[in-house]
Amino acid sequence: MTFSYNSYLRAGLYVPAASLLFVLCIAVYWIVMHIKKRERGTWAIAKGIGIPLIAIILFLSGTIPTLKYTVYLVNEKPEDSIQFTGNVEAIREAVSSPRYHVSDEDSNIVRASIVKLDGNDYYFMTAKGLNIGDSIIVTYLPKSRIALSWNRAFSTVDND
Repeated sequence: MTFSYNSYLRAGLYVPAASLLFVLCIAVYWIVMHIKKRERGTWAIAKGIGIPLIAIILFLSGTIPTLKYTVYLVNEKPEDSIQFTGNVEAIREAVSSPRYHVSDEDSNIVRASIVKLDGNDYYFMTAKGLNIGDSIIVTYLPKSRIALSWNRAFSTVDND
């Protein structure tokens, strides 16, 4: 299965970065407006700084898990990818994953998964079709550990 580098870039990096910039602008505006009002007291200070701070923290808690992998895409290109063969040890859903669009017969919107291969975590656009114990060949970006494609190395089905 092949994943689009541009989809990773758009949904995993550009959208969260633009959203974060928007939230920061709103927070700064909120703080400036409360400073201009010159309200006094503990509640005014808490409202003026606390509300934007809570909004930023809530937003970051949803985007950091994805940006942890995708932030390196600024310096990585598909040409930097490397290949290796590994065994799938674990598959888990990525926390707060953006929705990625893929070409697939069943559905074209998927959520990312974290796949553990030989002790290391890799970010897959989807783990559909993967099972624990599968031996796969993965093409991935080395810094971000984002998988660009995967194929079965050999079948794990026993024909006895």
